[in-house]
Order: sequence, then structure tokens, then C-alpha cells
Amino acid sequence: MNYLEELNPSQREAVEHTEGPLLVLAGAGSGKTRVITYRIAYLVNVKKIFPGKILAVTFTNRAAGEMRSRVHSLIGISHYVRAGTFHSTALAFLKRYIQYTPYKNGFSVIEKDDRLSLVRQVIKELNLDSKLFSPKKYMHAISSYKNSMRYIEEGDPSDRDFGERFWDIFDGYSKALLDQRLIDFDDMLAYCLRILLRSPEVLEEYKKSCEYILVDEYQDTNAVQFAFLKILAGANGNLCVVGDDDQSIYAFRGAEISNILNFEKHFENVREIKLTQNYRSTEKILSLANNLIGYNFSRRGKLLKAERSEKGEVTFRNFKSEKEEADFLAEKAYEWYIAGRNLSDMAVLYRTNAQSRNFEIALKRESIPYKVVGGVGFYQRREIKDILSYLRVLGNPFDEISFVRSIKTPPRGVGDQLIDKIKFYAESERVDFLTAASQVAFTAPKRQAMGINLFLNIILTVNSAATITDKVSAAIRETKYQEYLFATEEREEAREREDNILELINAAAGFEEQYPDAPLSDFLAASSLTSSEDEKTVLGAVSLMTIHSAKGLEFDSVYIAGAEEGIFPIGSLRNGETELEEERRLCYVAITRAKTYLTVACAQSRIMHGSRLKMNPSRFIREMREGMLETGIPVFHETFGEGFIIDLGKETPIPIADVMFRRSGRKRIRADFLKIKS
Repeated sequence: MNYLEELNPSQREAVEHTEGPLLVLAGAGSGKTRVITYRIAYLVNVKKIFPGKILAVTFTNRAAGEMRSRVHSLIGISHYVRAGTFHSTALAFLKRYIQYTPYKNGFSVIEKDDRLSLVRQVIKELNLDSKLFSPKKYMHAISSYKNSMRYIEEGDPSDRDFGERFWDIFDGYSKALLDQRLIDFDDMLAYCLRILLRSPEVLEEYKKSCEYILVDEYQDTNAVQFAFLKILAGANGNLCVVGDDDQSIYAFRGAEISNILNFEKHFENVREIKLTQNYRSTEKILSLANNLIGYNFSRRGKLLKAERSEKGEVTFRNFKSEKEEADFLAEKAYEWYIAGRNLSDMAVLYRTNAQSRNFEIALKRESIPYKVVGGVGFYQRREIKDILSYLRVLGNPFDEISFVRSIKTPPRGVGDQLIDKIKFYAESERVDFLTAASQVAFTAPKRQAMGINLFLNIILTVNSAATITDKVSAAIRETKYQEYLFATEEREEAREREDNILELINAAAGFEEQYPDAPLSDFLAASSLTSSEDEKTVLGAVSLMTIHSAKGLEFDSVYIAGAEEGIFPIGSLRNGETELEEERRLCYVAITRAKTYLTVACAQSRIMHGSRLKMNPSRFIREMREGMLETGIPVFHETFGEGFIIDLGKETPIPIADVMFRRSGRKRIRADFLKIKS
């Protein structure tokens, strides 16, 4: 086992401590994947555990594949080790114990798009209006229910309080799945856990094949995944979970940070090991990350330490506008490029997808290759193309694609057969599509004629708007596009799409600010050029992505954009401090993606909702720059150990100090209980 010599003391301890519950708090860049794979190799080569008794689970196929590859390079028999996602693990279980499922004769897995089609079909069979009973919203509601312990324990509860017609749609969907011998992703783990809870003989047999369980990214587990792990491992089982409470950023997907914060409350004799030696980032970057995350109360507490000797470079920039912010990035990318560096080593991170637009424009103008990671380019997004289709058909009423898209979205009772009639009329009479539509409306049935005329009136209203910005706003307003989004999308997705269409107003305002006399056709041409794919591949491309998409990645140079109040942290924090702490963890993730160079940028003004507004720097900038590691007083507490004073109250007879302890995280303690370290 010479490879054990490659591990630092904490990593080696995590590898060699094989018995009982183990919580490995693995800071960013601390080598958690190495710990998991070396631990598997140690179990097989030293502890002589049969590989088939080891179960390793993670969240993505990519991570699982990397894990299997590394294990194979270490022990050469990785195919015996079960390393996969929660879903692939559950699927294998259900095939093994199929007689305990409702699918005695076998089943297949339904894909996401087909699942939505099935929900849509059920809603149609129930004679419900899909505009009022959105298939997508009900699909997400069903998914949310299936990922709850209530569904696991009750299945079909007697207390049906989920909302209007939910249970009718849920029952129809469930029956359709069974009738067609289909299983969805949510039911994979749900059925698996239900069998384990209700069949003691299966649980006993399966536990024998899972004597050693390893879990990656444990902070991202939800209630059902946690229950699955707990029933398999028991209170004293050989369960090793590796994760970072400071990187828990998926609450909107159902992840529960309490699973990692309260680990020792569910398991007995827990051993905790912290991996704090960071091999990715320089000291200056880690200092900012430590400063920032120290302001969170809901954490176990740890400080990252840089193993790299380089100091690195950290820059804070306060620009006059969002355009200046994007232009600066483009200049830096150009300097990076002509210096012979790989553009793939540079990333721009932002809070929401809508923020990519200005950077796409600036990089395109400088002919710098870029790629939008985890999504499509701004002008290629569905909702942007929907709104722009109204403007495009104004600019060119012979544009068939824009005409069809605009008249059908949002739906207004104009179906494919009627559109075919309009197309035929336009072709036979050699007129544009708007003229053809107005003529076909005279002979169409009343409901369909109303739909056509509603569309034509919207086009007239948009056309009468004075400026490009006004035209974009009119298209959004007159189509009731925001209402359409929230009626057809899950709330979080609808909000993100709404952000994008509001950013389109900003795009128009910014264009007019730069080109006051330019016609609509120039704006549409500019958007077309920006959305076209850039085929340049020389030295890679700058990555543009949300911080959520950047999780698990690293870049030599990182540019954090839009660090302003209301943008990052985001403005709509409905749950107060809880959501603020998640926003702070998101910023921590962004900082720790950087290896050597980090720029944190904000703008003094930004076009928001079509108007230029004054912006204030994000509180996160102050927190990362004025944190406890630079200004704090070192103290010692008999129970909590060493720490730094963050803040000291002065108005009470005995001041109450906010202290960040190295071992226990942030605490509020009477100052007379603290000893100042010399």
C-alpha cells in the first residue's frame, strides 16, 4: 500500500478508520475523491474485504465513473465494487427483488419528457384544462410528494390535502405507470426504501452485501436518501459519509443540510475527521473564503489551509456599469489569450443565467471564444426566442418560423390545422403571414378567429410602441408572458425564465443607450449574431456559468460577476437568515473554484426592469475582506478551544462576543469566559 504515503495525516486517518460511522468533513480542494477511492482500495487490499460487500454512492454518473476508474487503477478489480448514483443503486436493487414490487413481470424506466407527456395525457383524460392544470406543475408536485417520507410510509394516504385535483391526477398517473409497466426516477428509491422497511428478510439479506457504505457529496442528500442510508447502515454500521456543510447549495432541490449538521444525532460513536488542507487555491483566495463563511451560524466549522506556496492574486473591482464590468472581463480574456494561456482555464461565474448576456456580447465583440456551461446562450433560450419572435415578425412578416412561434406562444387556440390554412393562403395569394392570418380569420370558427385577432392586436400594439425597449416590454405585457410562465412552469424555473425576459428589457435599453438612433432591425441583427455558435476552438474557450453549474469544477482564473445587493445575495430571500446562509455558501463555492487568480466585481449602476438603477456592493464583499482572520482577536475557550473574535458588543456590562472557533464554528459567548491568546 505505497499509495498511503501519498496521503496527508487527516486523509490517511479517514482511509484507515474503517469501522463504525465516520463523518469526513472535506473542505473544497482537500482531496475527497482520493480519500473515497483509497479507502475502497484499503478495505480490499489491507482489510481483505470482498469488493462485492462495498457500496459507494454519489450523485452524478460522471462522479461515479471517475470513482470506478480510480479504484480500478488502484486495485484492478473495480467491477466488483458497486459504485454508482443513488438511482442506479436503487434500480439494481429493484431488479434483484422484483417480486416485492408491483412489477412482477418486469418494468422499464420512463424518461423525463415521456413522463410529462403521460401527466399531460392523464389531465386530458380527466377533461381538465391544461392551462389551469399545468402538466409541468403537476409533474413537479408528484415528484415532490414521492421524495417525502410520507409517500414512503403511507403510499396512498387517507389525508389527501395536497391541493385541487392533485390526487385525481396522481392516481391516474400512478395507474398509467403500472398499466404500461413503467417506473419513474422518483419511484426507484421510494420502492426500494419501502421494501426495506416492510420486508425484514430482504433488509437482512441486502445489508450483508453492503457491509461498508461510502457516500460522496453527503451534504446534498434529501430525506429519502438519508433514510435509505440509515436503514442500511443502522446506528453503528460502517457508514462513511464525505461532504462539506459549507458547500450545501441545493436546498431548492430538496437537499437537507441538517443531514450533515446533525449526523451524530442519528448514529452512535461517530468519528469526525476534517480535511482542511487545500491543494487547489492560493493562500489569498482561501483567506477570503474562510472570512466569508465564518459569518454563517449553521455550520460545523473548519478553516481551509493552503498547501500551495504561491500567494496568488485577488482583485476587487467596482465598475460604473454592467457594460464596463463585461468589457473589463473581455480585456482580461484577451490578455490571457495573447499570453498563450488556455482560455479553458478562465471562468465567469454569476448568480443567475440572465447575467450571461453582457459577457457574451463583450466576448463576441473581441472575438474571444466562449461557451455557456450548463445551459444555452442567452438569445437561444426558449423564453427569449418566444418574445423576440413578435419583434422579428414585425421586422419581416414573411418570416415563417417567427410567425408560427409567435402565434402559437402563449397558446391562444390557434392550432396546427389553422396555421396550415394561413400558410396555404400566404403561398397561394403571395402575401405575408400577417396579411394571410387576417384574411383566414374571416372564415375561421369563432373561437379560432378570436385567437388570430388577439394575436394580430398584440402585433399592432407592439408595433405602435415608440422605442425598442418599449416594444420588448409591450410584447411581454400584451402576451401576459409572465403569467403564462407561472401557469406552466414550476415556481423556481418560472422565476429564472422571468429573470431572463426582464433581462431582455435591459438588453434593449442597453442597446439603445449605446446606439440611440439605431432601428429595430439592428437590435435583432445584433441578437442573431450573438446567438450564433462560435466555431473557434483555438486554446479552448472562456466558460460562462452559474455558480450552481460550477460546483465541483476548478479554474486557474475565476471572475465572480454581479456582487451586488439584490443580485448576490439574490433579492427574494423569503426565509430570511436560512436562505441568506445558503447564498453565502454559494459565494463560498464560487471563491473556492479559483486556483490562482480571483476577481470579484460589482457595478455602481445596472439596468434593471428597463431602467438604470443605483446598485450597492454585496455584503459578501465586506465579509470576505473584513473577516475574522485579518482583524479578529485570537482567544481560547475551555470547551470550544481556539477561535477568533468577529464582533464584540459594547453596551452591556459584560460584552457578548461573536467568536468563530476552529473546531465548533460560530458561537455567541460572554467575553469573560474567553482567554485572549498571546
